[in-house]
Amino acid sequence: MTEAERISIERACERLVTLFHIYADRFDHDALLGLYADDAVVDHIYVGKIEGREAIKSYLARKETTSITRHITTNIVIDVIDESHAKGKSYWTFYASAPGSTPPVLLKGPMAVGDYDDEFVRTKDGWRFSYRRSSGIFGAPHASDYVLFKA
Repeated sequence: MTEAERISIERACERLVTLFHIYADRFDHDALLGLYADDAVVDHIYVGKIEGREAIKSYLARKETTSITRHITTNIVIDVIDESHAKGKSYWTFYASAPGSTPPVLLKGPMAVGDYDDEFVRTKDGWRFSYRRSSGIFGAPHASDYVLFKA
């Protein structure tokens, strides 16, 4: 693998990490689902393991969508394993309003801060998440203002 190929893989995987939160904050679940390989596994901080795109789709359909959210992703590091596999680590900070809020929202601070551990695979459609684990490091007392799932 050339240096240019390695850099191209890193950039493609970094783009997935960034697009993930752009789509999540727009509640664009179809676009979000498109970032995953068919047999992807999500190891979610609150709901545990979700295996396969259909299960991920079902999880996304249950999410509350009337809050205003912003996910900030930083410290993205991608390690290329080979031409078809890579791993990554990044930090996330999550801000959210109570359901039904309208901007501008009075900011109390971030709801939570954590890490992602990612695995990426090259598919016929390009690079996709094959595994994504979120870990919570910090949580705010006001996090109960945010409802994760619809009743």
